[in-house]
Amino acid sequence: SWIPSDSTQNPFQSPPIPWNLLDPLSDFRVVGPSQPLLAIVGQDVVLPCHLAPRTDARSLEIRWIQHVVSETVHLYQNGEDLEGAQMEEYIGRTELARDGLSSGSLDLRISGLRPSDDGQYVCTVRDAGTYGEATVDLEVAAPFFHNARPWMAALGVPLLLLVICFDVIAYLFGRKGEFVVGGMEWRGSGVE
Repeated sequence: SWIPSDSTQNPFQSPPIPWNLLDPLSDFRVVGPSQPLLAIVGQDVVLPCHLAPRTDARSLEIRWIQHVVSETVHLYQNGEDLEGAQMEEYIGRTELARDGLSSGSLDLRISGLRPSDDGQYVCTVRDAGTYGEATVDLEVAAPFFHNARPWMAALGVPLLLLVICFDVIAYLFGRKGEFVVGGMEWRGSGVE
């Protein structure tokens, strides 16, 4: 049998791992909203996220990612916003709230919402030995009937016209108390 020269070392035991690497969230937690955000196409929206406890985030790497495509929506690193790392469709439409960084606010504003902005976003924060993330669900709705299907319009227009016709007939009948249609005279509730 083989015995190491130093009998206190076990050759099959891994060296100890520092605890801060085992628990990547030991220094801070990244917190997002518990409910989905609702917004309308064309509006601006703020995706809220913050550090707990409230910690100065100006020296951290803050990356917002669109979850479905796993691509960068906004990257803040070394005190600068790096547009070159962004998805093309977000260039010029995102802004990290700089005034809140010193108090741990990681809020991201997206301007001029598009239907493609709908989905889940991940706010990631990284420091030398610490990493954390939180998700934000964004539901983007179109204003009014923007998403109406052609069959809905085809069915809706005749129904609307039918309702208007019935309203006109009811109004005229109620106004005079009698109404003549095709030679038939209507009075009250009987026919003559």
